[in-house]
Amino acid sequence: MTKALELQNKVFGRLTVLKRVQNNNLGKSMWLCRCTCGNTIIVMGSDLTRGHTKSCGCILKELNTKIHTTHGSTQTRLHRIWSCMKHRCTNPKDVAYKYYGGKGISVCKEWSTDFSVFQQWALKNGYTANLSIDRIDNNKGYSPDNCRWSTTIEQALNKGNTKRYWYKGKHLTLKELSTKFNVKYDTLKRRIEARWSVTEAVETPAIPLKRLSKPKKIPLSFIYGGKKVSLYELEKILGFKKGVLRGRLLRGWDIKDAIKQDLQKRHKISNK
Repeated sequence: MTKALELQNKVFGRLTVLKRVQNNNLGKSMWLCRCTCGNTIIVMGSDLTRGHTKSCGCILKELNTKIHTTHGSTQTRLHRIWSCMKHRCTNPKDVAYKYYGGKGISVCKEWSTDFSVFQQWALKNGYTANLSIDRIDNNKGYSPDNCRWSTTIEQALNKGNTKRYWYKGKHLTLKELSTKFNVKYDTLKRRIEARWSVTEAVETPAIPLKRLSKPKKIPLSFIYGGKKVSLYELEKILGFKKGVLRGRLLRGWDIKDAIKQDLQKRHKISNK
């Protein structure tokens, strides 16, 4: 009994012994203790003296939290980007796997095994909430030397299936051609679809719209190749979408102006 009383006011780990309480059913001495976290707990005397119990259980809780939360960023957007990046490169069940892992695209070891390394790179290289990770070379995987943070538009321009056109020593997309050389995107697109050369599509001035106070009467037929054809048939022969020529004629265009310049070189058209 004397040895038991000596535990009062002593400290074992985070526990301070307050007083002895009723023995347990095995006759072992039991002690009421206060933990540094504020909780109280009844502990067997031998567990205290042998170091088996050092807290109310808060040490174990803190250890488990630390093990399962190594960086504290699991619910962040950046962590979701990291997780999805790995998933589409490693999981065949991912809907995007065939475009990534299925094509040999992988995540470098330093990123795939440690989110904190990826996080540090991201924050040092311009990551913001409105940007997404983008591979500079679409034939290579995710790594610090092949990745950057880009907007949705920039990523779309960098897709492997985005068509590029050779002009003045560079491969450029239609969007880049439009922005750099001040030509409307829709104008470029129509010209390229009509099989204009890139040089003609970029450098040919647009024909200004002609407006009339009254709608112009559209000819019902035209002579093409020595044959009488309707406006619809003429559009079809020349590869125009239905209604394009009609719309231009309604706005006051002459038939020759309504037809693109490259087609004028190859076809002679008159209306009747």
